[in-house]
Amino acid sequence: MSEKVDTFDSFLKFLKAMEEDRKKSLELEAKSQSSTFGPDAGGWENTSIESFLESMRAWLTDSQDKNVSPSWELFAEAIMAGKTYE
Repeated sequence: MSEKVDTFDSFLKFLKAMEEDRKKSLELEAKSQSSTFGPDAGGWENTSIESFLESMRAWLTDSQDKNVSPSWELFAEAIMAGKTYE
């Protein structure tokens, strides 16, 4: 998921990679549950849609200039932040 996201097609590839990463994480969790005090087996801090969206919003609020132009890269960064930002 470290490839540059700068086109619609690369954004779709990024989303597919995130989807596969989440599925793999759920499979690992089913085999061996992680501590409730840290990320799950795949490194996901935010495992509900509510916490995922809250983290995306918080990351955008905390780290972005309000005048920044939206881009595919920014969308991808925000989604990645939804996975891990606390």
